[in-house]
Amino acid sequence: MLNRGMYTSDSAERSTPQDFFDNPDEQKPVLGVKPYYVAAWQRIGDLAEAIERQFESPNGDTELVQKWAAEIGWQCSMIESLKEEEKHADGE
Repeated sequence: MLNRGMYTSDSAERSTPQDFFDNPDEQKPVLGVKPYYVAAWQRIGDLAEAIERQFESPNGDTELVQKWAAEIGWQCSMIESLKEEEKHADGE
């Protein structure tokens, strides 16, 4: 399972999203927008976990699994396309 916990500024203790809104001054500042590959890999991980849960469920929905698997493919294609664009932009 992926680690999606948020961290407080003075310790490495996990906090919840609600803690962030309740105590915004105690959180680390936002550093900026996530790079596309970080956001895409997180989404792929979320989808993979959802697919796994569907397979573990006795009433798993195979249509959902097919949609999520297709999205994983799209996310991977997007990552590859953007990597190629970066190479061209960098003159490689």
